[in-house]
Amino acid sequence: MFRLVILPVFSLLFLMGCSGGKEKGYFEEKVYDFGTIEENGGVVYHTFDFTNNTEGPFFITRVNSECGCITSDYTKTYVAPGESGTVTVGYDPWYRPGDFEKEIYIHHNVGIDTLRIRGFVKEFLHPVEEDHPYEYGAGLWMSLKVLAYGPMKEGEQKAILMRYANDSEQPMTLSFEIEGGDGNLIFDRPEPLAPLERRQMDLTYTMGGKFEGRRQYRIYPVVNGTKLDEALGLWVEYAE
Repeated sequence: MFRLVILPVFSLLFLMGCSGGKEKGYFEEKVYDFGTIEENGGVVYHTFDFTNNTEGPFFITRVNSECGCITSDYTKTYVAPGESGTVTVGYDPWYRPGDFEKEIYIHHNVGIDTLRIRGFVKEFLHPVEEDHPYEYGAGLWMSLKVLAYGPMKEGEQKAILMRYANDSEQPMTLSFEIEGGDGNLIFDRPEPLAPLERRQMDLTYTMGGKFEGRRQYRIYPVVNGTKLDEALGLWVEYAE
């Protein structure tokens, strides 16, 4: 026995508008490789073309990405069947060295398409003071002037990340002399730095027994065997 199924007129129109009897493959190109780009070369752009392969109008509602490094512009008008439009994607490589691969989501009246860009950013040597703002002398620059551990409970540990740089043309050996310390600050002895080399280290403080008030002491860098006049400060308080 055959059953006759009658669909409402609006349902038929919806199906025809969505499919049009054709594949909804709007973007022929969905991945673009920028190759190698310079970090200080500014934003790079690529334009993806698309064609409306349906029998109804096509329009993009929004374009987004999960990375703030992505900008976009796109055709904001209705695209008639058989007509074409574009989505232009920009990538900002500033402070983003190394490999990258990003997804861009194209929301439109039929669904969502995903585009991808990728490439490699050649690192740019930024001026040392951009991320190492404190000059200690003898070519040594560091990102911190004070290690502020704040209130800590007994047995608690806190680690602070510090960046340091050799901004001289000579190799550098670096160590530290702690004045007024209590033995609770732990860090790995830095390895020798090549000229213009930059690194980072964790300085971990463990709260020992109870004490009153604020504990402070000074940490003097020693560069190539010479103790510098500028010191890194540290303060910590005992918390109940």
